[in-house]
Amino acid sequence: MNLNTNPPSTQETRYLAQLAAELTSVPKQYRADVLDGIQTHIHDALERADSDLGTILHQLGTPSIVAAQAMQDLVEESDLAGPPLVSHRNRRLQIWAFALALLVVLMEIFLSPPHLTVKILPSFFPPLALTLIPLLTRGPNRHRVSAICTVLLTIFLLTALILSFTLSAFAYPVTLLLIPTQTMVFIYIPMLALAVIPLIGRRQ
Repeated sequence: MNLNTNPPSTQETRYLAQLAAELTSVPKQYRADVLDGIQTHIHDALERADSDLGTILHQLGTPSIVAAQAMQDLVEESDLAGPPLVSHRNRRLQIWAFALALLVVLMEIFLSPPHLTVKILPSFFPPLALTLIPLLTRGPNRHRVSAICTVLLTIFLLTALILSFTLSAFAYPVTLLLIPTQTMVFIYIPMLALAVIPLIGRRQ
């Protein structure tokens, strides 16, 4: 732990805050260790009078560069130690969320009356895309992308649910946002839960 008692400058505080923001997707203890290590490096360099603060921060690189290196180090450590950076459980939950969204699309293609498929089917693609994107995302932005997709998925489903209850008749192109109540209750709400749980677990 850093034992330097000198108060950090505004520039240093801002740099560390930006670095912390870049590391929100890693475990709290690892994030604290990285921040403590960077702060110790800065103070040691200042005490040796090697250079000024601006030069030290420039040599370190931007917070995003430092965060990317820290993430890479964590991945390598995780590979050696055994547990992966993204737990298998969370990964499976995201896969199941995508599988449910895909199931709805396949059911709509093969089971719906042909004259309804064209009008209703587009409403099922946003959930499909928003559950697929987190699976395809890699690197330090994975958690952030997953959170954004989950928020957008929630907004879309709430909008569709409200329209389904307030509109008495299907009218194109409003049907692009309409989802049958049974599909919402039995498939999309569980799918949303599967998308949210990894985000909650990732904060632990």
